[in-house]
Amino acid sequence: MRIIHVLFLAYLVLLPLLTQAASHDYEAPAASLVFILGILWVQVIFNCKQGRMIRFTCMDMAVIGLAIYALLNAVFSEEARVSELMGCRWAVAFALYLLARSFGEIAEKGVLSAILVSGFIQSIAGALQLAGAIPSGHSQFAVTGSFFNPGPYGGYLALAFVAGVCLLTDAIRRKTICAVLIAALGFILCMMLVSDSRAAWLAAGLASGYLLYHYYKRIIHKTNLRRYLLLASFCGAIMASGIGLYRYKKSSADVRIAVWTISGQMMRDSPVTGHGAGSFAALYMNYQSEYFGTHPASEYREWSDNRNRPFNEWIGIGCEWGCIGLLFVGAILFLAFSGRKASGLKALLLGLCVFAFFSYPFRVFPLSLFVPLILGLCHTRALCEWKIQKTAVVAAAAVSLLLIGQSVSMYRRYAAAYEGLERGKPDIRLSADTKYMSRYAKHLFDSGDYAGFIRTTTGKDFPFMTSNLACDMGIAFMRTGRTEEAERILLSAYNMVPSRVLPKYLLFRLYRDDGQTEKALQKAKEILCMKIKDAGSVYLSARTEAREYLDVYMDR
Repeated sequence: MRIIHVLFLAYLVLLPLLTQAASHDYEAPAASLVFILGILWVQVIFNCKQGRMIRFTCMDMAVIGLAIYALLNAVFSEEARVSELMGCRWAVAFALYLLARSFGEIAEKGVLSAILVSGFIQSIAGALQLAGAIPSGHSQFAVTGSFFNPGPYGGYLALAFVAGVCLLTDAIRRKTICAVLIAALGFILCMMLVSDSRAAWLAAGLASGYLLYHYYKRIIHKTNLRRYLLLASFCGAIMASGIGLYRYKKSSADVRIAVWTISGQMMRDSPVTGHGAGSFAALYMNYQSEYFGTHPASEYREWSDNRNRPFNEWIGIGCEWGCIGLLFVGAILFLAFSGRKASGLKALLLGLCVFAFFSYPFRVFPLSLFVPLILGLCHTRALCEWKIQKTAVVAAAAVSLLLIGQSVSMYRRYAAAYEGLERGKPDIRLSADTKYMSRYAKHLFDSGDYAGFIRTTTGKDFPFMTSNLACDMGIAFMRTGRTEEAERILLSAYNMVPSRVLPKYLLFRLYRDDGQTEKALQKAKEILCMKIKDAGSVYLSARTEAREYLDVYMDR
């Protein structure tokens, strides 16, 4: 069975690289599901031959409860947008949880080592990007590793750093191993600082502090005075770090506060069951438009932009799954952290939870798999045990084959859809898939199929909304002679992102061409009063046309 463990650990090490190498988002989850199910069945057959018992734990009950609720929420929520790819990723997570459960506690050190090695490889990739030897994953950032953004990259390095600290505390008396670990941790720390992710720094600091606290617990508890002094110092350090990190990039922090404030309205509108899985990207910008429309003097208008993530996974869960989903997640975390015994798994989970307060790790495939992996390896109280029955094995095999069949079907359908899109003749709609439908809608708009574009983007199952999309919808309405609908959607687009000139420019042109002089003059004056830091071609064209229109009107 060692070969199975080695294959799985190699998969963990190479997962970010494999995800980056995939041409499309659907390839890595589809391949991962087949791979994990294959290893899981080898493990199940081995356990059957060994006559091992199946232990049903409190964690299993909580995870199954969350899985059932997520399925019910996806099926019965009217605003849910669950794509085939999202379903595949859920299946990967559940299969990985079962596989980790079959490994048990013996795999903990191997998993920590694999995460550390993977993080070290990512540090090397980041250093090469910094030196210009290999390209970055984002045109605006020099260092992203195998990720599309330095945020997830920093989060991945933070978890690798925590895994290394845990291994270091276990091998403190082995000088050679300690030297190697310290060198690796120093390199990872340097690249984590280069990533400029404050959430990653905070996650690594708190999780490492948790490990060090338990490592020196005996010394701390010799006297009450030492214990209280250390606790006070720790709390003071957290507060000082929080204030310092906020001031380090105040505008970025204010953006998150604005998103959380508006997301709170989403939660209030559907507090119990949420709006449904995948609904945040479809609904949030409409809430932002409504918020700025009713708060014209809001200080957040300056930092407004298109958003499809809450930058806080817990708020995202509340928006999509409601209080019931939060209760299930809370129960799972309570079970994972229960017990006084410290472990590297708890430290990893703590770091991931802290990072999730300020970023979106559950939406990044390599990072999202840490959750089921850690939960599956956690040891919780057993509720019952039973021998593996042949009927149960047959039923599980049937379900596995069904999942593999669905994965293959999803892969082929997505491949055919993207192939058609690249040929300019898309004949498949992946209605709930945000990335595909974004390109599909752009194809309709660019090809002049405005009726099809409007029909697609106004459909109930369309998976996202942005100010840019609303502007395109406004143009499509204008070119099909639907002036009132164009005005409504363009006003909404302006309120979504008040700091942008394009919606106001399109409204000006709408009023000017429709002969609504007073409104056109008002928009022209507003355009000339706008102050834009980075003046692009749209802003320059808008100012030129607004000035010419005002000059003509004043001459009259």
